[in-house]
Amino acid sequence: MSASYSLGLWDLQHFMVVLRTDPARTQALVFDFQPVNPEDGGAALAVLSRSQIPAMVVSGVVRRRTLRRIPDRRCWFVGHCSDGDAVDAADRFSEHWPTGLVVGEHDCRDYTNGLVEVLTGEKRVLETLRSGSSTASAGRRRRGGSASLSFPSFSRPSFSWRTSSVALSVLCGY
Repeated sequence: MSASYSLGLWDLQHFMVVLRTDPARTQALVFDFQPVNPEDGGAALAVLSRSQIPAMVVSGVVRRRTLRRIPDRRCWFVGHCSDGDAVDAADRFSEHWPTGLVVGEHDCRDYTNGLVEVLTGEKRVLETLRSGSSTASAGRRRRGGSASLSFPSFSRPSFSWRTSSVALSVLCGY
């Protein structure tokens, strides 16, 4: 686990939404918003200074990718999609997302909060996750024996991935 996650350095973590549309398959989709080239020095400077990333240096990009499986760590179930077609709802949201990246004002956190709200109706999910992280305890073990953290507002006693299940995943470092 990286130092930024272990030390709780909230601003150095990257957030994304994981959507599993078919419970019979381990495959899932991940949606996120990040700099076009996150390893660019200008992007790193913008993260540290919390300023707008100049368009000529780097701009933001909304991505949709396929994962082979749901991450074992730093991934929290947040609900089920209220829309019949979760992928279409996520794609519509992403198409209209402005790509001007302003770290701390219009970044992966805002994208994640907005997309989760569209999919589940849950508002400000990251603030709930953040406030619960200080009181979180080790949750039940999942595939591979890895423990995940359990956040009271997101945990469900009979956790199971159903059609259009929505989860949050955290990657450390921008």
